[in-house]
Amino acid sequence: MAIIIRTADPELLLSNIRDGIVHMKIKGWLKHEKKDLFTYASEPYSGKAWFHSRVLPGELRFDIIFPARSIQRKEYYAIGHEKMIGMLLTYFMGNVMHIEVTVENG
Repeated sequence: MAIIIRTADPELLLSNIRDGIVHMKIKGWLKHEKKDLFTYASEPYSGKAWFHSRVLPGELRFDIIFPARSIQRKEYYAIGHEKMIGMLLTYFMGNVMHIEVTVENG
């Protein structure tokens, strides 16, 4: 599953997301200390699923990944995607042209 954000400047959008989370201007999210990985911080979801960022021409993608020993539950997919899209709309609506969510069945 992925969240695909079409934007004029994906690098800038990622930088603004990163800075907002690190400087606690965006509440409810944590950034991995070394990588551009983001998790919804509220219990019981914190650290259960992470979004890995990828910058492509004209778009920023967030792919959901799970820790090695984590159970991949549909609930974690749903809550993570809901909260990520909500955060994007709340803080970055002016920088977003289109948001798309892909679904993985299995």
